[in-house]
Amino acid sequence: MTKVSIIVPVYNTEKYLRKCLISLVNQTLHDIEIICVNDGSTDNSLAVLNEFAKKDARIKVIDKENEGQSAARNLAIQQAQGEFLGFVDSDDWVDLKYFEELYNTAKNIIATLHAQVSKDVKSIEPQSKRNIKNQPYILISMPKPQSTTCLTTITYGTKSSKGKAGLILK
Repeated sequence: MTKVSIIVPVYNTEKYLRKCLISLVNQTLHDIEIICVNDGSTDNSLAVLNEFAKKDARIKVIDKENEGQSAARNLAIQQAQGEFLGFVDSDDWVDLKYFEELYNTAKNIIATLHAQVSKDVKSIEPQSKRNIKNQPYILISMPKPQSTTCLTTITYGTKSSKGKAGLILK
């Protein structure tokens, strides 16, 4: 299974898109898929996406009419095959070790939480009987590269919780 599906909604970011995609295709975590959703761009963003997709099979390009960033993300989530979901804006870029470090951190947190839950909880409802809205997940926020802080926020919650996530356990 693919470790991380990275979702990149794209709308008229031709000027920044190459730098974004270069930062993603060169990640030290290689077992990724990069799902780029061209949300009706009127510049050459789609051409840039197709150029990169021809060179790297991990890039999937979805072209659709403009409906906004949320619709673009939701469409990509439906296509995602990864164990985790990651989100990067098309005018941003990430450090080359970014997703490897997030993935390893998330896996360690999950293992720690699982061990703690197993120790503290006497019985857990079977997965099939749980309400999907209360499924546990891990959220890891993604600070912008130009951020003055290097703190990565990690939150444990349920799908009914609110918050913007950089990496979500799928």
